[in-house]
Amino acid sequence: MNQETMTLYKQQPHVLPEVFAATMREHWETSLGNVPSPALQALWRTMAKAFNASINDEEHRWTVLQPPTGTGKTQGACLFSAMTAKKNEGLFMDERVGILIVTRLISQANEIVETVNRMAGFECAAAKHSESDLTAEEAQAFDVLVVTHAAYTNALEGLCKDDRSRWDALVRWEHGYRKLTIVDEAIANIVEEYNVKADDVRLTLAFITPDIRHRYPNEVAAVELVRDLLERIAEMHKDAEGDEDDTTSRFTESKVLWTPERKAQLLGSDASISLDNLRAAMKEVRYDLIGSRRESKDDRKRQAERFDKILRSIEAIMNRFMWYAKKGLEYSFNGSELLIPDDLPSPVVLDATARQNFLWTLLEDRAVILPVPPKTRNYRNVTLHVARARGTGKTAMKEKGKDRIPRLIHQLQQDLDPGRKVFVALHKDIEHHAVKYDPGFSEWSVGHWGAIDGRNDWMTYDTAVIFGLPYRDTIWATNAFFATQGVQSNEWLKNPEWKGYKDVREEMQIRQVCVSVVQAVNRVRCRKVTDADGSCDQSDVFIILPTGKMGEQMLKALVEEMPGIQVKGWDFELDGAKPRQRIKKGSSHEALLTLMQNALPGDYSVSHLNTELGLAPKGLEKIKAALRDPSHPLTRALLEVGVKVQHSGAKRGARTTLIKT
Repeated sequence: MNQETMTLYKQQPHVLPEVFAATMREHWETSLGNVPSPALQALWRTMAKAFNASINDEEHRWTVLQPPTGTGKTQGACLFSAMTAKKNEGLFMDERVGILIVTRLISQANEIVETVNRMAGFECAAAKHSESDLTAEEAQAFDVLVVTHAAYTNALEGLCKDDRSRWDALVRWEHGYRKLTIVDEAIANIVEEYNVKADDVRLTLAFITPDIRHRYPNEVAAVELVRDLLERIAEMHKDAEGDEDDTTSRFTESKVLWTPERKAQLLGSDASISLDNLRAAMKEVRYDLIGSRRESKDDRKRQAERFDKILRSIEAIMNRFMWYAKKGLEYSFNGSELLIPDDLPSPVVLDATARQNFLWTLLEDRAVILPVPPKTRNYRNVTLHVARARGTGKTAMKEKGKDRIPRLIHQLQQDLDPGRKVFVALHKDIEHHAVKYDPGFSEWSVGHWGAIDGRNDWMTYDTAVIFGLPYRDTIWATNAFFATQGVQSNEWLKNPEWKGYKDVREEMQIRQVCVSVVQAVNRVRCRKVTDADGSCDQSDVFIILPTGKMGEQMLKALVEEMPGIQVKGWDFELDGAKPRQRIKKGSSHEALLTLMQNALPGDYSVSHLNTELGLAPKGLEKIKAALRDPSHPLTRALLEVGVKVQHSGAKRGARTTLIKT
């Protein structure tokens, strides 16, 4: 076979788009009970073309497909993988195509494996994650390997540090390297962020023993340099605030301090700074005995991980770039890294909200967003009820959420029939307050930001409530921009203009909120297509948007992402008067379990937890009684989420503590 013939052979589609679309239509109707349409079939052909092109792509670009939610993107990925595995059976070894599928959750990975194997008719797919016992060697025998986003980004991080071991464990199989990577939904952590605060550095130095300090003086000196710089910045700011008339010593609250060039000037060398030896030594420190003077394997491990993360961040920002920012009363050094090596095999990303995900814009020619056929979805049967208010972010919701949730429930009871199924998306810190009520609806379920995307738990619900918005701060936006576009000037930090965007960081923040909101809304039944026009069953969405320009931009983006949606005003006051009627309470056990699931590791007294839950005296006694019974469902459920119940003392001196590991 000459070179020209070989080139033409390689360009042939691995799975014919027309055959894929026809097979997908049959599966869509027969297996899933959905309604197909010409627009959907055009979308499926586009999907197959993208997969085929990626198999043969040598330009190392990210291909981004944006099939709307409910159009079969995950099912399509499974079907293409199954058809590929079946075709592999009749090909020579070096012609076979191995596939890597990357999805958010372990449960989703298992579901994909089951679906691919069922479609193929034989065991061609396997999942590799922390809950599976599949070895790297065993994984190489499967045509399709499914892993989580976390495993993929960990492998990419290793590649960026010239460590191919984790990467090869994912992409190597018995016929060479896997030729197609399908990423289901955008990967959130493709930009690695590093953050160091002065208190964190001081505490880390306090735990460095004299022996470690003696063995690794240069590494310790590097950590001390970061501490000194942070303290100097805080002192400069203090002096500037104390002398308002001194216009010659103006202070900027964010500034680039450190670049590879600047490092060479300060240290007299541009060599990489390695804290590997110091990090290894610090992992052996007995933090439990030094800090609390009691032996605790869990506490020792938790603290070791904390300090290792701090040292890792210090090493990263000193070897790349460092900029400082003030958030509240704290100063931090920040840095970031794009986890996309230049020679990365071309993945296909299935991102339903790609139009709002600003990362693809920042990657410029390293990513190509393919257009999708129009009219695949129609949200004309969805009504978006919009209220306006200030204080919808995490801090305000944490402070006022306990009082706001009863008002929300009271308003929903006025707006909705009792037979409705209601899903509420909110911040993690107030989730337990919403769980403790029983509003009287047919179903009432709550999920928090960061644990919603991709889940199917609420697909039969007819109502979604967005109660609080998941804002990203300016530090996140700056880190993402620096990681993709390179370190900018200090003037840019004051005026972050880019390609027609007067404030590109604000644009990134607004877009990211919209991505999360659209994902949350499409957890309920509006995600499912019910007719050939791409419509869905009647659904209601209630949301509180910020006042002013930002709220208008968010609303515009939501309407763009959900074409045909009906928008109405919602007469709800976030901080209005308390409801006159008492809201019925639900299970205090479920509220306690939710509170502890979301809690940081540590020790919690029952009295402290009661402050959060607001239990009546009888309710508190029932909780204590349940916790004294090791076989009680509450005690067992707590143990499953890593919470141990510890009892000490007797009679009036008895004390119950919940220990989150």
